[in-house]
Amino acid sequence: MMSNRLLSILGVVLASAACGPGEGNVGSARLELSISFERAGATRAMLSGLVDTIRVTVSAQGTVLRQQSFDYEALQGTVTDIPVGTGRTFTVEALGNDTRIYSGTADNITIAKNQTASVPVVLAPAYSSDVYPPAAVTDLIARGNGTTVTLTWTASGNDARAGQAHSYDLRISPSTIQAANFDAATQVSDAPAPGVAGQAEQYVHDFGTSGTYHFALKVRDDAGNWSAISNEAIVTLTGPDTMPPATVANLTVFMVGSDSVTLTWTAPGDDGSAGTVTDYDLRWSTAEITAGNFSSATRATGPAQKVPGGQTESVVVNGLTPGTRYWFALKAVDDADNWSAMSNVVNALIQDQTPPAQVTDLRETAQTATSITLGWTAPGDDGASGIATRYDIRYAATEITSANFTQAQAVQNPPAPQAAGAAESVTIAGLTQGQPYYFALKAYDDEDNEGPMSNVATATPGVVDTTPPADVTNLAVQSVAETSVTLAWTAPGDDGSVGTVTSYDVRMSTAEITAANFDTAQPVAGPSTIVSAGLSQTLVVDSLIRGTPYWFALKAADERNNSSGISNVISATPDDVTAPQAVTDLAAVVASDTSATLTWKAPYDDSAVEAVTRYDIRWSTSTIDEQNFTSATQVLNPPAPLAPGSDQLLVVDSLPAGATVYFAIKAFDVADNASALSNPASAVMRVVPSVVTTLSVSAVADTGVTLTWKAPHDDTATEAVAAYEIRYSTGTIDDGNFDQATLVTNPPTPQAPESDETLVVSPLNINTPYTFALVAIDEHGNRSALSNVISGEPGSQDTTPPAAIDNLAAAPTATAGEIQLSWTAPGDDGAGGGPVASYDVRYSTSPIDDANFASATQVFWSGTIADPASQQTFLVTGLTSATVYYFAVKGVDNRGLLAPLSNVPSATPN
Repeated sequence: MMSNRLLSILGVVLASAACGPGEGNVGSARLELSISFERAGATRAMLSGLVDTIRVTVSAQGTVLRQQSFDYEALQGTVTDIPVGTGRTFTVEALGNDTRIYSGTADNITIAKNQTASVPVVLAPAYSSDVYPPAAVTDLIARGNGTTVTLTWTASGNDARAGQAHSYDLRISPSTIQAANFDAATQVSDAPAPGVAGQAEQYVHDFGTSGTYHFALKVRDDAGNWSAISNEAIVTLTGPDTMPPATVANLTVFMVGSDSVTLTWTAPGDDGSAGTVTDYDLRWSTAEITAGNFSSATRATGPAQKVPGGQTESVVVNGLTPGTRYWFALKAVDDADNWSAMSNVVNALIQDQTPPAQVTDLRETAQTATSITLGWTAPGDDGASGIATRYDIRYAATEITSANFTQAQAVQNPPAPQAAGAAESVTIAGLTQGQPYYFALKAYDDEDNEGPMSNVATATPGVVDTTPPADVTNLAVQSVAETSVTLAWTAPGDDGSVGTVTSYDVRMSTAEITAANFDTAQPVAGPSTIVSAGLSQTLVVDSLIRGTPYWFALKAADERNNSSGISNVISATPDDVTAPQAVTDLAAVVASDTSATLTWKAPYDDSAVEAVTRYDIRWSTSTIDEQNFTSATQVLNPPAPLAPGSDQLLVVDSLPAGATVYFAIKAFDVADNASALSNPASAVMRVVPSVVTTLSVSAVADTGVTLTWKAPHDDTATEAVAAYEIRYSTGTIDDGNFDQATLVTNPPTPQAPESDETLVVSPLNINTPYTFALVAIDEHGNRSALSNVISGEPGSQDTTPPAAIDNLAAAPTATAGEIQLSWTAPGDDGAGGGPVASYDVRYSTSPIDDANFASATQVFWSGTIADPASQQTFLVTGLTSATVYYFAVKGVDNRGLLAPLSNVPSATPN
């Protein structure tokens, strides 16, 4: 049998128009031919290469009146000079190489002057077995690379260029391959399985050596039909790739960053300087790189995209340590794993740009009449890590600032810095007894990066400092956040209210602090920068628990560790004062004529993982802003907030049909802080057509059902809807399965509301119950609710047999043993209805009547059924010459009802 992949139905429409000269129906007509494909998925290209010609034959009673052939690719043509008249037969044949592949016939066609008719002709395969080979491949291409060849081509089909072939026969030869020597060429054992027609195919083979090779293939279908030989593809392989990329000789440090180096070089090629390399092996080390230690150096990531040979290549090596010198080198590799030699080696020093940290605890630790000993904690080379390189220590009889630091007296031979965190000290001699002095220092690293100036310490040689800082009396809460409190006070001095204190001892507790329990309260890190006496000092105390009361107090200390008394005690409770994140992606989509679906991403409260507590969702028929939000209509029972980032959804009902409705949301947290207003969203509520409630079955035929209903209205009672969607099923129909029911493809154009609508649904299966329903659709695509659902059964009311034939005629033909019968075709229901389903034809050598009709010889009906009132013919063969025969015919309808007995003519065959 023919493959199911072969297109089996080809529709051809013959549009005929009489246009010749003459009177009445005398003259000739012109026939216009066009071709269209009926089967889903059929395309003209699928038959290209299989069908090349369309032949049209016009005949009457076996006589050929006109025959003409057309190019299949042209898809149209004209048959001229066809005599007008009735009983014309159109035969359409699809040919390939003068072989009939498809054919079909349309009988009893009338050619009338100045009339146009469309005649469908169904073309069916001319053979019951598959005789159609695959089309030959015409785009076989071979491409070589070293020792490997890649073949590409486009798949043909099982039948010409339709469907999917069975297999390929791919051949290779060192010399030309043609049809005559195809079988002598070497057959490939691993050819790919064919894809569907039109698919790109590929075959890759490694010969392992150089040489010139020829390729060709044939295609086999599943019936064993072979295509013609393909075009020949030829390739010359150059052999294995043994040439490595050229050695990079100009590797260069293009730029040095704080922790990175940018390298550039001229890219080599795949083979020497030609082509594009496959990859680079880039290495770095803190020692010089050589060919001997290249592989032990640290590998860096090379360029993501490789440029062709001769172009500039670059890469940035990140994550390098400041103050360190690095060496760099690389190698290149091609796709055959050939490696270049090592490049030239370059180096770069990563400059240290991080200065030492600030010293914040410079203080007097001892004194004599003419000297002061200072102490401090050593900073690092880079911030608080490493070892600084040197100190610049200064002193003066007036206060030292960053602006006058270099004008102060420098201490000669300062100590060499120790590791970060070590205790440092220096003694400054030769001072004047009783003279107050100010001291400050800066630290420098090995790149001479300068650290900030330290705190300023004060001391008086020969005078022991016993004066503590003044007590802080105005400690206050400057601000309160959810998990922190900002404290503020006026800074006391080193000695009472003069100078700058050295440190603060800040304490907090969840119980009230007193002088007695100060030392047991929880210590809090003091200010990182201490200001001079009289200035405002602030401190943020964080990591507090929201809603918990805290008490705070402090003491100040100078460089001699003289401590002030306890400050005034204050309290504060961290509270939630941060509003939730606003919704920024609110969207509204119409769900029905009075409802809309809102969607948004759940916002967060104070952190990205903390959900809000509730939503306030509002709608209005005018735009919503912060000022009118509370006057908009509130949506009752909004959804509970989900985890931040989750999808939220809400269907808002009872909205005004036909109106533009605006929506907005605010989110609230547990402290009832409200977010900002969401982005605005709106939806135009649709007005759906009224529902049809009057659908009914008004008539039932053998193969159809007549539906009637009152036309619905659109937005107003006088506005018609735009379309109907009508469906039927052999099962029940409801809202859930309406879309799966069979669609009626010829619904009527809607009339004015309340007009009577009628539709005949046909063809349907006789004696099969069906259900029917419809929806009305307006010009915006809005759909009504589902109509009432009704049922009907074709043929359930058919009790009328075909009418009796009263003009049956019998006549001998020129051929021995044949009688030609003819009569006027009756209707399915008496003289009305459609064509009958079949005929019961009988003959006998004695007269036939109702009593003996069933015992007369029956002739199997194999003719074409004519329409009612048309001429019907039937040829009876195999009769005995010179013998009188009697003939009778009864029509049979779809329900098997038999017509009454026809008239009984007699005839004698030759």
